Amino acid sequence: MSGPTTMYALKPIITLPSSLKSKNVMYEMKSIHEAHQLNGNHSPLEDSIVSQVKDQVTFFLKEPNPDLTLLENRQEKILSQLAELKQQIAHLFVVLKSTNCSKSSVEDVSKKPVNVDIILTANPKKAPYSILALTTLWSDSSFRIQTHVHSTITGTVPEFAIQKDENNTQKNVINLRLIWKDVSDLELKSELSTCPISGEVNFLRYLSRLIQSHNYENADPVETNLIDSILDLCHMLSHQSPREAQATISILGDHLTNGPWFLNKKDPSLVDIAAWSLIKRLNSKLPSSLAKWFQNCEKTFL
Repeated sequence: MSGPTTMYALKPIITLPSSLKSKNVMYEMKSIHEAHQLNGNHSPLEDSIVSQVKDQVTFFLKEPNPDLTLLENRQEKILSQLAELKQQIAHLFVVLKSTNCSKSSVEDVSKKPVNVDIILTANPKKAPYSILALTTLWSDSSFRIQTHVHSTITGTVPEFAIQKDENNTQKNVINLRLIWKDVSDLELKSELSTCPISGEVNFLRYLSRLIQSHNYENADPVETNLIDSILDLCHMLSHQSPREAQATISILGDHLTNGPWFLNKKDPSLVDIAAWSLIKRLNSKLPSSLAKWFQNCEKTFL
């Protein structure tokens, strides 16, 4: 059987019309289910709305967004920086790769003998005794010293003229012309067009940087800074009054007797040379520990 059967059909109690019309509405709306809408036809108002929406979409697509523009510019900048960084890394790779090949040639250049002409102007009352120490200690360098006396000087001057190792081409050659003149401090000129370098300490720094085998800056950075500090102390001492000098000599003595200098090691350094030359010409009273260091320098440097 397909299902229950009815004995008779019942009529509906209420029959509703196919469409309801109310008389109390302000206006009537057309049914959205009318035939012309089912067929895809649109009213003029609907066409106008669709056209406006299309125009707005087209406008926003054509008009650039400021935030998007800023983002694009930042992206372009980052890409440009990355490209530049890539080129720098590639260049650095080439340089580092060629460093090993050129290292031996650089070392050969640093070992080549130095030949330099220097003009020193010094006061006989403040004689740069460090020159005598250098001629004794720097066995790889030949000092060829000529002295001249300026008209501002009367009386005798220290004997510094040295000529030796004339034919040795394997050594560094320092052609030094020393002019005794009434000046406040030593002045160095390597060329006529250059500015002078003042002070005996700075003269020693200049020679140290000129000859790589004696350049104290090749040492440990901590030791290099310590050497510079003591050299600065020597330079300051050369311009102090006798009362101020005693306090500075005491500080200098603590460095020279407690540090890695001539009193505590075999070979003297640039610090020992600078301090010895300065104390020698000041002729100041020295502490007992510093007096022993000074006597060792006298025996070694002269």
